[in-house]
Amino acid sequence: IAGELQNSPYWLPAQFGLAQILLQRGRHEEALQAFQKVRARQPNSPWAMRAWFQEGEIYFTNLRVIDRAMAAYMKVYEKYSSEPERVEAIFRLGDCALAQNDFARTAEWYGRARQNAPSIVNDKVSYRLARLEFYQGHFREAQKLLDAIVSSPQPVVPPERNESIVND
Repeated sequence: IAGELQNSPYWLPAQFGLAQILLQRGRHEEALQAFQKVRARQPNSPWAMRAWFQEGEIYFTNLRVIDRAMAAYMKVYEKYSSEPERVEAIFRLGDCALAQNDFARTAEWYGRARQNAPSIVNDKVSYRLARLEFYQGHFREAQKLLDAIVSSPQPVVPPERNESIVND
């Protein structure tokens, strides 16, 4: 019966769901293995892209293995062209560079996010750059970036894509 289940059209979402459950239970290594099975099954599918991204999240957020997180996010950035996930991977690559105290590379990644989807993430980039300036002790520069966010008109985007950060 196991072979029949492997051929089911529901196998990928079920395997991905299993990985998410394992992650929620703190079973990070098992979740990584489950995500790897998804990637191996259909390496060019949206499921594989999401699996790569989730692996990056586990390595970055839960395990603090920055190099592996960056490698997973780079797969999403280089291999997949789906805009929302690719842009989010770019942000996470910037966050990883920040965790490594590489401020120049952090700013470079955040700038790439702005180039890839300027109308959607402009404020988000400015916010992250303000945070970067703050961490470096450049308080006036950080304040200027934050003031620009608050005073700029909010873009008209579909509700599911609206990431207004004015309150942040």
